[in-house]
Amino acid sequence: MASTRPQLSRRTHFPFLGLLPAPIDGWSYITELYLARYRVLKVGKAIWIRTCQHIDGWIDVPKMVCARILAPTA
Repeated sequence: MASTRPQLSRRTHFPFLGLLPAPIDGWSYITELYLARYRVLKVGKAIWIRTCQHIDGWIDVPKMVCARILAPTA
């Protein structure tokens, strides 16, 4: 089946960036983890993030999000 979004494809391999940093106002910022591994955010590229919550020995179903890197605004 052909994709209706030719620039995006299904991802099956996700490198481990690390454990989430402590949240600030309810959000954990992963920019530093990402930049430590990949050095630069390339404009126009998509990044896929898969999270898997671990609490008290239980593992949640993985959740995925995708975002496209936008050019900085002037």
